[in-house]
Amino acid sequence: MTTLVHEARFLHALQGIEQSLHIIATRPTSYPNDLLNLIYESTKAMSQALDNLKKEVTETKGAVASILALVEGLAQQIRDNAEDPVALNAMADELDQQQQAIAAAVTANTPPTPTPKP
Repeated sequence: MTTLVHEARFLHALQGIEQSLHIIATRPTSYPNDLLNLIYESTKAMSQALDNLKKEVTETKGAVASILALVEGLAQQIRDNAEDPVALNAMADELDQQQQAIAAAVTANTPPTPTPKP
């Protein structure tokens, strides 16, 4: 589920880049300096969007690694406790708590979906 948060942020960053390019392409300019200033400002905005995108990719990799470690650990715990129903029930309860925490984090950190502009 954490991946959905990062996908939404990734799409938001790409939309920011697309908007900057659209502004460059459609804004009328009367002087070369206006065009240079517009390109400079748009480049700064795209650079910030790219930095945000890099950050999201790094966070996604970290989240995936954490989830994989959790799943691998649970699989081994199940194997180790296959003959102990009390331990298995305790692990199931712990997994439910972790799932609720993950769901709450995803909900809290999911930005609203931007409406596409025509």
